[in-house]
Amino acid sequence: KYCFFNNSFILAQKIVDVFNKIYHKNILITDKDKVIAGPDEYTGKTLSTDVVDIINKRNDSYKKTNIIDNNKISNTYIYPIISNSDALGSVVLIDDNIDDYSKGIIKLISAILVKNIEE
Repeated sequence: KYCFFNNSFILAQKIVDVFNKIYHKNILITDKDKVIAGPDEYTGKTLSTDVVDIINKRNDSYKKTNIIDNNKISNTYIYPIISNSDALGSVVLIDDNIDDYSKGIIKLISAILVKNIEE
């Protein structure tokens, strides 16, 4: 199965690393099935059906949810990555304090990834 991030994986991991270094918060970048960039405890893990549903609905979501099937509920902001009307994945912020500024950064990261995918 082709992963839309095959050419963008290195960029995705760099974004995750820089975001964590500057803001000291965890973000994940996913395709439609699994986490492709993020902390080791998440990378490569299958997404929960809740997150997959959010991606497929193409809407952002701010709620407590299980990101991967590990029964660990986290406070999250999930923003889909959409290119040419296709939902390709998401950017997920995991933090107890998510404000509008943080949401804006997550939207910016999604836009950068889309731009990189479409070029």
